[in-house]
Amino acid sequence: MSRRIYDRHQRLVLAARDEGCVWAGCDRLVCHFHHFLLSEGEWTARMAADGVVEIIPPTRVDPDQVPRWHARFTRQPRAA
Repeated sequence: MSRRIYDRHQRLVLAARDEGCVWAGCDRLVCHFHHFLLSEGEWTARMAADGVVEIIPPTRVDPDQVPRWHARFTRQPRAA
């Protein structure tokens, strides 16, 4: 399994870009619980074409694996 290690500055940039945890319904700034779920490998995250981070649930949660995103994101393109 590969691991990503972010330094302090990268974490600050990600937190500013995403305005907090990208998990639907989470209001934390940097959420260790959801980060742990992603690092375990069952849940995945990807950057959608519109620049919004999508969370992909495992098939045991959603057999169709429909992407989820936080309500603060719209499906409109975001500025970089």
